[in-house]
Amino acid sequence: MLGELIDVIAAQSLIPRLRFTIRLKNERNDYWRIYAFKGNVRLHETSYTIADINGEFVVIDLRPREDHNLSFEVELDYRKLDFIEKRRKGDLRLNCYLNLLGVKMQERGTGVQPLSEAIQQGFSSDSVLVKSVNKQNA
Repeated sequence: MLGELIDVIAAQSLIPRLRFTIRLKNERNDYWRIYAFKGNVRLHETSYTIADINGEFVVIDLRPREDHNLSFEVELDYRKLDFIEKRRKGDLRLNCYLNLLGVKMQERGTGVQPLSEAIQQGFSSDSVLVKSVNKQNA
């Protein structure tokens, strides 16, 4: 699974939030049904974790070579905002680490493996690293 950062928006509210939109691309020949994801967001330069992506429950079906946009929000506390502002020089670069949980289904001559059969074989996980683009070097 590959990931590409599409957008990050700072949402103004009582609790500061970042809203992410990420394009997931299934580069394999398996069909994927994703049920949940979690992970964290880190500063690129220091690997300092600024937010956790708590378990998000979804149902996403991805055929081989297909992509899907995934959106989620993370909360930031004020101490981490201060840390970011003190160390930031220009554009802020972030890394988003996602762990996906789902079921892989194989292609067969008669179609795709039945979901019930794929679930009996067990759930699968996949990790995705999504990096923000440094606009100066893009």
